[in-house]
Amino acid sequence: MSESPVEIVHMEPIWIAAIEAPYTIPELATLVPKTLGEVWKYLRANPSIRHGRNVAYYRTRDVGLFGVEVTKPFPDESGIVCVQLPGGRGARAEFRGDYRRLGEAHDAIHAWLKAHPEDSPADSCWEIYGHIAPDSATPPFTEVFYPLRAAD
Repeated sequence: MSESPVEIVHMEPIWIAAIEAPYTIPELATLVPKTLGEVWKYLRANPSIRHGRNVAYYRTRDVGLFGVEVTKPFPDESGIVCVQLPGGRGARAEFRGDYRRLGEAHDAIHAWLKAHPEDSPADSCWEIYGHIAPDSATPPFTEVFYPLRAAD
């Protein structure tokens, strides 16, 4: 895996326009592009909503929100929901390479957490995908975030 070491960062809250959907790991390769396509269709039809990178927010182990960063909240409409990802302290890893190996970044964070039992992850995590030009030789870039619970 091409990655930076796991680092502890302060994450700013992020608004996303997304579609909520149940998932299994094997389904993600088709589910994520399908739902992102629907969100992008909505955003193109609503040019007043400024947007950014693609995001997969794994709210639970079997329900996710798949969408796009937006600069401010907007009313839910046409199956598109506006959700704020939490800010605060979190573990972050970078991944460059084939998305089929993206789980390696999650594995790196899990290994880091095991070695640092004083840090407890929240129940959710997310991936933010960098924009890569279709003709680029640069491998896709993804940031993986796990919010950490506040110490008791």
